[in-house]
Amino acid sequence: MKVSFTSPRIVALLLAASLFTACKKDEDSPKGISWTVDGSNATAAESGAFTQNGLLVVHGNRDKGNSYPGMLLVIPKKTGTFDFSGNDAAASYLSSSSNSYDALSGSVTITKYSTSNVIGTYSFTGERACCTGSKMVSNGKFNIDY
Repeated sequence: MKVSFTSPRIVALLLAASLFTACKKDEDSPKGISWTVDGSNATAAESGAFTQNGLLVVHGNRDKGNSYPGMLLVIPKKTGTFDFSGNDAAASYLSSSSNSYDALSGSVTITKYSTSNVIGTYSFTGERACCTGSKMVSNGKFNIDY
C-alpha cells in the first residue's frame, strides 16, 4: 500500500495526532529528531512517535507548540533500509500549513527498533503535493522513545 500525504485530511490528522502525543525524556542519551533542509539545520523542539495501521509515525516540529516547520516519517516497525519511492515508507517536510513536501526519492535506515524506542537516519527529495517546488532534506536523524 502506497503511503501518501497528498490529502489535506491526512496531513491534518497526522498533525493533530502529533500535538497530542507525548514523548518520554531520557537525559542519558540525546533524543529527538533533526534534519537539514536546503542547507539549513533544524532540531525539533518537540518530537514523538505513535503506531497507526501497523506502521510507526515519527514526528517532530522545530518550534515548541507549533507544527511548522515539521517532519513526518511513516516507517515499518523493524530494522533495515527502506526506500521512499516504493511502498515501504513515506516522509513529508511541512514548511507551513499550506506547504508540504512529500518524499519521492530517498530512504530511511532504521538501525534500532524496539517496542519503546526507534533510532535511524533519513534523507529525501520532497516535492509539493499541490504545486511546483521541491526541498532537499538531508542529515536526518531520529532517536525517539514512545
